[in-house]
Parts: sequence; structure tokens; C-alpha cells
Amino acid sequence: MLFDYYNPVAIIEQNEHNKEIKTIAANIRGDYSLTDNLTFGLFYSQQRSNEVEQFYYDKNSFWVGENRNGLASQTDEEKRDQLFRSELRYENVFGRSTEFNALVGYEYQDFENAGFGLQGGDFLTDAFSFDNLGAANDFANGLGSIGSYRNTNKLISFFGRVNFNFGDKFFATASVRRDGSSRFGADNKWGVFPAISAGVDLVRAAGISGFNQLKLRAGFGVTGNNVGESYLSLQRFGPRGNFFYNGAFVPSYGPVSNPNPDLKWETKSDFNIGVDFALLDYKLTGSLEYYNATTDGGIFLFNVPVPPNLFPETFFNVGKVSNSGIELALGYNINLGGDANWKLDFTGSRWFEPTLESLTDESRGVSLGGSRTGANLGSPGQNNTPLIILEEGAPIGQIWGLVLDESNPVTEDGSWNFVDVDGDGTQDDIADRAVIGNGFPKYNLGLNNNLTFGNFDVNVFFRAVLGHDLVNTFRAFYEAPGQISAYNILKTSGEGDLKNLTDQPQFSSFHVEDASFVKLDNLTIGYSLPSEGLPNGFSKIRFFVTGQNLLTITGYKGVSPEPRLTDEDFSNFGSLAPGIDRRNTYFSARGFTFGINLGF
Repeated sequence: MLFDYYNPVAIIEQNEHNKEIKTIAANIRGDYSLTDNLTFGLFYSQQRSNEVEQFYYDKNSFWVGENRNGLASQTDEEKRDQLFRSELRYENVFGRSTEFNALVGYEYQDFENAGFGLQGGDFLTDAFSFDNLGAANDFANGLGSIGSYRNTNKLISFFGRVNFNFGDKFFATASVRRDGSSRFGADNKWGVFPAISAGVDLVRAAGISGFNQLKLRAGFGVTGNNVGESYLSLQRFGPRGNFFYNGAFVPSYGPVSNPNPDLKWETKSDFNIGVDFALLDYKLTGSLEYYNATTDGGIFLFNVPVPPNLFPETFFNVGKVSNSGIELALGYNINLGGDANWKLDFTGSRWFEPTLESLTDESRGVSLGGSRTGANLGSPGQNNTPLIILEEGAPIGQIWGLVLDESNPVTEDGSWNFVDVDGDGTQDDIADRAVIGNGFPKYNLGLNNNLTFGNFDVNVFFRAVLGHDLVNTFRAFYEAPGQISAYNILKTSGEGDLKNLTDQPQFSSFHVEDASFVKLDNLTIGYSLPSEGLPNGFSKIRFFVTGQNLLTITGYKGVSPEPRLTDEDFSNFGSLAPGIDRRNTYFSARGFTFGINLGF
């Protein structure tokens, strides 16, 4: 069997993909002043959207269509979302400088989603494309697929908030929400989420000199995360394929989920403390903040025994993840002389390693068993090769694999030379694996420059992400000579340490790379016509050119060094498996835009 022998150009030229989305949104709002300080407000909105998506894969398309003799599909989805909110607002000033405002409210949201889709192949000609699905012979042979769905869910909230401002010196805010979702278990649909924060401006409160502003602040809050699909807490049955009986295909039904009346809100608790400051008549501004977040009751899909369960997987609230970091923001205004100005903005964050505190609930029989591996590398030839290890009490994002001996990577007989990690004198594909990288970045930096001089303006934005590793799956599959063929050759194959290698591909630390990068994300140059020369009726005419994704500086050898923060091949634990650059990664495009801004 051949793998990855198609290419992006052929995919685009041989196949068709149309997608059309129509959206209608409307809202109405009204406020009524009950007194000078008390206001009653009502808000209603509704949004409807229709999405039609059509595919046709050519009979000669190696990507999909060839093995189906042409394949067509069409889906039609309708979505409706309506929101009603009522609120009572109170605002007042006590004494000379104490400001107080409060808000209480009620919110109701109703969601409805419905869709229809069909797919069939085996066409006599490509001429019909996706405009005549009835011509697909798959339907006559019982191989075509037709499906439809409809689901609803409701979200109801009661909320309140109070704000205090004591003479622009001391600030305090407290809020609470009680949210209910129809998606959770019968006895766990509601959650309560409080928050509180406070701050003091030391310049005003304590008379500290040298600063225009020096504000200390701290806050703590709890938020809830809704589950992403309806009816997951219920026992459900649905179509489970067809079987041939008595000369005809008969649909079969079976369980598609187990009941879990205990399914509830996933909660995230955040604590932060920071300082906001301004100096030099507000020319220099900035903030520094430390945060610590803990996610509890994470909603994950676990394997369960059958029997007593009817379905082999169930969603549980299991798991606790902690994360912390530091964020810094700086801004500086520089006058370069005359009408030339430079506004410099820097943002930076230091992410400390997020930790999997727990992924075990003995009462439900759910446990990692100390650790769990996953994110399979896959075909060809490495189906049983996990890339990630999860360990309670250890960092998330640990890349796991064999360790290549960098001093002597290839033996005299042309085989990979791996380190004997456990020191038992033998090479074992399991026992000699170790943590060989981490997919989470340590630093995220941004530098934005705005320059104006005369009628010209320039914006330059640089971005850097540092300290993360990526599994280069292209190299892991196709860099070993044992896998090289006429249809798929990497230019690095047979070079350097690989020139004497005759072994088959085998994932190891050799294929894990530091993917730190610096990127010029955006460059814009604009010119505005002088106001005195503008045609009648115009207040502004500005010409501009913008370039995006112009330059990337990195040592990573793959398609893109951007962090991969989730992985599709790790069951429902994809968010716990960062750092894998799969072979479906496509090249990022460099783009240029020319435009005119008109003001009237």
C-alpha cells in the first residue's frame, strides 16, 4: 500500500469543494429609567444560519476518489440561536467620590441544530460532479450513506455584579453567576461561579511620586465550561450500519452512549495578582501579572467495560490540571522630532509547565494506572508507536520515545543505535523509552511598531514562540532508506548520520526538534493624501499595502514551527497531547493586500 503519494496541487486541481454560509441576525434592545439611578433593560436577539457544503472527488484522484470510482457528498445544516436577557441596573455616587453600581439579571438561550447529508460513489462519469448524486451506483448497491440529525439545548443564567470606586483610589468588584445547561446530568445541570477582585492606585492613595499610575490588583474567579455536545449524559441508541438479510440491506440499531447522570460542569479557578503602571507623563505604560489556574472535573471520554455497560466509552468528569505563568506588557511613545512618532508595544508571557494533577476516579473505575501512553504515530509501519505519555503529577505535553545515541547514531551494520536507558544491557522498545521533549511553549512574545511621519504610516509586527518541541512525523516516516521509494523522497534522506543507515523507520529523539521561531507576521505601509488636496465630500483617502507571514526564522525542518496544542489521534485526550506535527500540516501562505481607505 502506498502512502502520501498525492500532492496539494493535484488535490486542488482534481477535486471540487464548495461551501456557502448564509446568516441572518437581528436584535432589539430597550431601556427604561425607573428612577434617576435605577434602569430596567430588555434585550432579545436571534441568529439563523444555513450552511451547504459539497464535495466531489475525481475518479482519478489518488487522494480519495480513485478507490471509490468517484465520490460525491453534500451536507445541509441549519442553526438557530435565540437569546433573551433582562437586567436591572443601579448607579449612584455617595458623598463626593464614592461610585457604586450594581447589576442583577436573567438570561435564557435556546439553541437548535439540524442537518442532512448524503454521500455516494461509483460514478460512470465525472461530468455530474456533486450535482447528480442519484447517479452514484453506491446507493443501488447499499454502499451509499444518508443521514440526518436534530438536537437542541438550553442555557439559563442568573447573575449579579457590584462595583465600587472609592475616589479613584480603591476599586472592588464582586460577581456571581448561576448557570444551568440542559446538556448535563439530571441532578447536575446547575453550577455557581463567583468572582471577586480589588485594586488600589498607590499614586492617589499613598502619594507615591515618580509615577502617573501605580495600581496594584488581585482577583479570584471560577468559571464553568459546558460540554460540547447534547445528550451525552443520556443512554442513546442509533443506526449502527447495515446487514444483508433475505435479499436486502436492513439497517441495524445499537447503543451510541451510556447514561451518566453525574455529568456536570467542568470548572476553572483563576487567581491573579498584578500591577499596572505609567511613567513619564504616560509615555511609558505597562502591566505585570502572575496567574495560577486550576481546571477541575475535566470532561474526558474513557473506555469502560462491556458488560455491564452497553457502549464501550463514557464521558466522565475526571481530571485536574494546574497551570501558571507571568505576563508582561509594555508600551512606549517616542517623538522622533517634528511630526514623526514611534509607538512601541511589547507583550510577553512565560508559561510554566502545565501539570496533570490527577486523571483518576476510583469510584467510577477510571484510572491512568500510573501513566498512559497514546497519540499513535500510525501507518506505514509504526502503528504501535505512542508519542505522548501522561503521568499524574507530571507536566502535560511530555513527548515519549526511544533515545538515539547522538555520538554514534548508526551502528556498523546500518541499524539505529538507541541508548540502553534502563541499563540492563539489552535494547527494549518499551523499557528503554524516555521523555524526549515537551510540546508546550515556554515563552510567547510580540513586538508591535507603529511609526508615523508626515503622511506616511508604517506598522511592523514581530512574534516569537520559544521553548517548544515538535515531533516531525514526515522525517519519522520517510527519512530512513528502508522507506524511500520513487514516489516519496525527503531531501535529507541518506545525508549526514543517515548515509550508512539501512534500517526501517523507527521513531526516536532523532525526530523531535526544537521548534522555537521568530516571525515577521505583518508589515503595512500606508500613505494618506493631504487633507487640503482631497476631493469634495472626502475626509480621508489612504492607500496602503500589507504583507503577511513575510519571514520566519527557525531551526525546525518541518512545514511549520507553530505549536500544535492538540492532537486528533488521542481519543478525547487531544488537548493533553501537544507537540505532534502530523503529515496533514499544510504550508502557511504568504499574502499581500493592496487597498484604499475612504472617509466621508
